[in-house]
Amino acid sequence: MIALLLAATPLAITAVGETDILSALHPADADVFLEMGEPGRMFAELPQTPWMRMLRDAEMEKLYGLVSTLGVDLRASMSAMIPASVLGESSPLRSMQSMSVSLSQLDQPGAPMTVWMGMRMASAESASAMLGMFTMEGLLLPSGKPDDEFKLGERVLRLQHYSVEKPDELAVGAARQLPSDIWLLQDGAQLVMGMGGAAPESLSLRLAGQQPVLSRERLFPADLPWSPASGTLLYRLWVDLEGTAFMENPLLAEAREALGTALSWGLPVLFPYLGAQGVWRVEWRGSQFVTETVHKRYPSMSTQALGGAPVDAKVARFVPSEAVGAWLTSIDPARFESELRVLVGAALQGDEEGQPVLTAQQLSQLPSLQAGLGKQAALFLLPISSIQSIEPRLFVAIELADREAFERALDGWTDKLKELAPSARISNRPYRKHKLVSFSAQEEEEESGNAGGTGPLGGLMSTPTFSPTIGVLSDRVLITIKKSFAQTEMRRVLDGKDTVPHAITAAGSVPAGAFEAGMMDWPSYTGKLLDIATGLLPMASSMMGTEAAQLDLQGLPSTATMQRYFQPTRSWSRRLDDGRVLGYTTSSYGPETPLTLLALGVGAMRTVRRPPPVSLSGGELPPGDVEAAPKPQDTTPPVEPSESDEVLATRAGLLAIRSGIAVYRADAGRIPDQLALLTKPTTNFPDAFLNGKPLPQDGWKREFIYKPEADGKKYALYSAGPDGKDDNGAGDDVRWK
Repeated sequence: MIALLLAATPLAITAVGETDILSALHPADADVFLEMGEPGRMFAELPQTPWMRMLRDAEMEKLYGLVSTLGVDLRASMSAMIPASVLGESSPLRSMQSMSVSLSQLDQPGAPMTVWMGMRMASAESASAMLGMFTMEGLLLPSGKPDDEFKLGERVLRLQHYSVEKPDELAVGAARQLPSDIWLLQDGAQLVMGMGGAAPESLSLRLAGQQPVLSRERLFPADLPWSPASGTLLYRLWVDLEGTAFMENPLLAEAREALGTALSWGLPVLFPYLGAQGVWRVEWRGSQFVTETVHKRYPSMSTQALGGAPVDAKVARFVPSEAVGAWLTSIDPARFESELRVLVGAALQGDEEGQPVLTAQQLSQLPSLQAGLGKQAALFLLPISSIQSIEPRLFVAIELADREAFERALDGWTDKLKELAPSARISNRPYRKHKLVSFSAQEEEEESGNAGGTGPLGGLMSTPTFSPTIGVLSDRVLITIKKSFAQTEMRRVLDGKDTVPHAITAAGSVPAGAFEAGMMDWPSYTGKLLDIATGLLPMASSMMGTEAAQLDLQGLPSTATMQRYFQPTRSWSRRLDDGRVLGYTTSSYGPETPLTLLALGVGAMRTVRRPPPVSLSGGELPPGDVEAAPKPQDTTPPVEPSESDEVLATRAGLLAIRSGIAVYRADAGRIPDQLALLTKPTTNFPDAFLNGKPLPQDGWKREFIYKPEADGKKYALYSAGPDGKDDNGAGDDVRWK
């Protein structure tokens, strides 16, 4: 992260007595070379970047105070992440004049990673200060090895040894692959570091002209078809990384396990340098980061299904106006179908520890599904609708050239799939007279789409479902990850609510000749997460007990705070005459965004594959804070497996209503006067507070007893029990506990 914030351009000037070590530092066989930009300008303009401006906003000051009531010093935590000694006014980083890093052996299976890093500081004193900062902040640890000598012409430099602490959570194999030993030498204002397979002897040979050196002029020629430089250069990057050996590294084992075949779709977007050969340039241009690239992809790390021809901007009509993300491209129907097979195979996997429902050989027996498909497609992401479902509502819409031909092919495809996987759950029931097919190894969702647990927290409390679904409309095929998502989108189109164009249709969004174009409104998407947090905090506060400070939701920043500083990210790509790709992206975030998204994607997929058990049994809203009903005794017996089905159903209904009340209070500022209000939609919760379901009854098909107090904070909630007589929560009445 620090490296991405720094900048430098190499200088040929050396101090008296120094040799220009940096000119021969990087080997010609490097796989990755990163050269930083202009540190002085970068540090001067850093306060004007969107993140820094937002952190100074008055509403963020309120947030710091609110979070402190939960015992968390957010300001101190942020300062600890990037301490003043690293980026403060007195930091030695501010005297850096150049910095470069290269990595080698990434395409060699089993070979140790080789890392070379060099810095030129303003003076020998600032170079020593930089080394002191590394050790003081724990970035470098003493290794216990004695210093060695490094001969540089007639002079002898001290070669020092350090180590890097490895995260405790790394698996043994991954930890073994991560370099831990570092050697460092200082020659006046120059600092040189080597890790892994970077041996000091190799540097000596390059300095003596006996090994080839990486040529910057070859890597970054002057005739690159980029826009004129007009901002602060953050870095230039050269990559030649085929990527398959890199992906076999144990460090990425969890990513491979979690993402599986999604890597071929996700990595070109989330980690554009992997599996590519080319150059990147990132500048800060006053209000946004601008990334430009000229590169080509290795087939092993890209999908051949997308981007084979220029995109037709008319395909943007498939994107709803409210979509927070949109990506337009062309497709190869045959190759797209092969990837769809893999997606369905993943959905039918079932228990991750069990045998797959379908083998790769069986998947290959499926008949062709490309008949009738067109060659233009739109991928779009809808905003999070409510707390009831936080799974990404992601869609692929493909134009139809012949609807009847595609439906016949889909029927044959589905029939063969049922034959190959009789245990799979395959639904082929029309939706409003339009074909709708879904595939799943789990119990099929209800037609209403209310998957997940009962109540407004169902989306958080239950295992996220994954059931690839294909819906067919008159002019397009919809593919998404849940049947309920497909039904909602098909209903929108069939009701004629798709007439408002999306922002991606604006002039210039899809330049002539572009084979892909996209935009992502991260402020709107993450803003909904902020709204969800607002709904959950009151419940979190109440679960902390009567001694916990009550949260003032006025202290939370609004979604508008984020939208004030961050603009949508826009991008496009087109092919040059020599087959390389020219790419252009503008973003309010910065060059670290792809890596951040990759980490979030891996974490999200891990959650889907191995969801942690969630229970509210330990989160009983404390007496005196929420409920005021008298209890029969403090020793109410716990729920036992031997309880009747009626009692178990009653407790499930109590839990659903309690969670609905908690979120209602977050939305309205008080508990409801009557339980019927939990079924009434609001602006923030269009599916109301019970996930669109009716008010539960107890196990004896009677209404629950609800007694709110006048203060709008406390209430009693229970069932009259088997005899139907209200004992004020005592006797055989059934409470949550």
